[in-house]
Parts: sequence; C-alpha cells; structure tokens
Amino acid sequence: MSKKLIPSLNGLRALSIIFVLAGHTELRSFHITDDPPGMQVGVTIFFLISGFLITWLLMQEERQNNGRISLKGFYIRRAFRIFPVYYTLLLVYFFLQLAGIFQFTTASWVSSLTYTKYLSPRWGEWESGHLWSLSVEEHFYLVWPTVFYFFKRFRVPFALAVMAVVPFVRLWGHFGDLHMFTRADALMAGCLLALYYERLTGVLLTLPRVWLLLPFAVMPLSLSAKRLVKLFFPGDIPLAKMAVAFSASYGILTLLCLGLILAISINFANNPWFRFLNNPVMNYIGKLSYSLYIWQQMFFSDKLWPASRFPYNIAFIVITALLSYHLVETPFLRIKDRLRVRTRAVRIRTRAAQVRKTRIGQPVAA
Repeated sequence: MSKKLIPSLNGLRALSIIFVLAGHTELRSFHITDDPPGMQVGVTIFFLISGFLITWLLMQEERQNNGRISLKGFYIRRAFRIFPVYYTLLLVYFFLQLAGIFQFTTASWVSSLTYTKYLSPRWGEWESGHLWSLSVEEHFYLVWPTVFYFFKRFRVPFALAVMAVVPFVRLWGHFGDLHMFTRADALMAGCLLALYYERLTGVLLTLPRVWLLLPFAVMPLSLSAKRLVKLFFPGDIPLAKMAVAFSASYGILTLLCLGLILAISINFANNPWFRFLNNPVMNYIGKLSYSLYIWQQMFFSDKLWPASRFPYNIAFIVITALLSYHLVETPFLRIKDRLRVRTRAVRIRTRAAQVRKTRIGQPVAA
C-alpha cells in the first residue's frame, strides 16, 4: 500500500481541520472562553496521522532499498512540503506588520522563523500562536528519522518511553506551554501504529464487526473526562489533572481510541463511515487541510475587520487556502514528486550497475 493508496487519511485530515475551525469559531467569533475539546483533538489527529505516515513512508523506503533510507532525501521532501506555505504566511505577516495592521515582537519573529514556537506560545501573538504545532512537527522530523535510521533496535522502546513519560509531564503541570514535551506522545502513537500496523490489522480483521464500534463509543467519554470530573467531583484538582494527563483531548486513552479508529478507517470499507471519509468533498478538504490550518489564524484575529468577522472570515479562510494550495503548495509538491522519481531512477540504475559488476566478477561455470 503506497501513500497515494492509503484510504481515509484525507477524510481524517478533513475532520481534524473542521474541528480546529469550529473550535476557533467558538473562541473568537462567539467568545466561548472554555477551550473546546474538538479543537485540540483536531490537532491530535494531525499529529497521529503525521507520525503514522512518516513512519510508514520510512518503512516502505527501507523495504525497497535493502534496509537503507536516505535522510537527505527525506529532509528535502519535507522542506518542499512544509516550507513554501509556511514562509509565504510569514512573508504576508511581514507586509501586514509594515502596514501597521499586525504587531509581532522580536521574540515572536525569531521563534516563528526558527520553529521554536513550541517553547512558549506566549512569545507570539494570536495570529502566530498556532505555529507551535508546526514547530513540534519540525522537531519530530529531526528526532524520529534519526532514531529510525541509526537506532533500529530502539525504535519501539524510544516511542514507548516518550508515550510513558509525556502523560506525567502533563500531570506535573509545570510544562504546560512546552508543547514538544506535552504533545509528543500523539506523534509517537502514530509511529507505533505504523510499526505494528500489519499485526494490528490482522487482529482487527478477526474481531466481530460490533467490536469495532468500541473506540467510537469510548472516544466521547475520553474527551469529556475533565468536564465529567468537574461535574461529579467538583474541587478535586488532582483528579482533574489526571483526567487531562491521561484522557481529555490528547491523553493516552484518546490516543488509543484515535489509533484504532485510524486503523479501522483504513481497513474496513463498505460501511457508512468509510464512504463518508472517502467521499470527494472530504478528500478535497483533506488536501486543503495544511493551507487551511496555516491561514485560518489570521482571519480569526480582530485586526482584519470585516474579513475577521463571522461568517466572512470562514469565506476568506477558504478562498485563501484555495489560492495557497493551487499557487504555492501544488507547484512545490510537483517538484517534490519529480525529485522522488529522479532519486528512485538513480537508485535503480546504481543497483543495476552493482549487479552487473558482481556478475562480471563471478567465474564462468564449466
């Protein structure tokens, strides 16, 4: 199964960006102060898919090349995928600051340009606050492929260790803004899902179909854990912290449910859920999800009136994302694909030359 043949991923990306947009609409347009759980679970889905897909692609490359992967090729492809839209946004922000519309501090610019926003979102204003998630992604790209390439025997222990430690970091509570250390378990959950995907699929295929509904049923309870604790155990601060650390929008229980839902969504067709995720509208929204996420924050600002006023802001987000996808993303994705094809062709020629050289060096049979 190649990247292009993995079903449901774009549909799940579409759901995640819809959750984020709905959450920001509640916060900014309707001034609901409580953090909507759907908004954070949307980011969690992004992380889970990212960990899964990156690991899956690395595994495919490793299988096709006798256990070898090209870190250089990986980082070139990631740069063509992430950088163009990201730095286009920062360029637009630069001109908006020159025009006196937005005001960004020096710390905000430095953390945005260097992908260190995850150290503290307070370094940035609302318009750049969402870039913390991209900074987490970029540092994941630095750490995980290195572990994958140089420490093959420690892939699973490393991922498990991160998943074991992060909930206790959240429980401790002193690193609430250090998102690399409070959200990395979602990325690692995706990595583990890819590493054990074939085994997990084998187990899921043996289960009665009714059991596959379990993660869908548990998920709302996990997302509501903090509110349920407040309702039934008001004033119990330690229990509320436990709910956030191990369930809520990004806890281990939620990750377990989302991981199972991801595996089920890929493997089980001929049902309403699969058809919903893979219909043309969801597929297209999923393709737009990166541009939608990058550009949406500026239109939830209060400094672009009337473009930041609901429902006009939603229209501006969609229009800007469409322009971004077709004018910035797509051209660079084509370049990335050409580089991948060229690299593969060079690899095939090199392998063929090695085979010929080996055969030439062999003695002729009597």
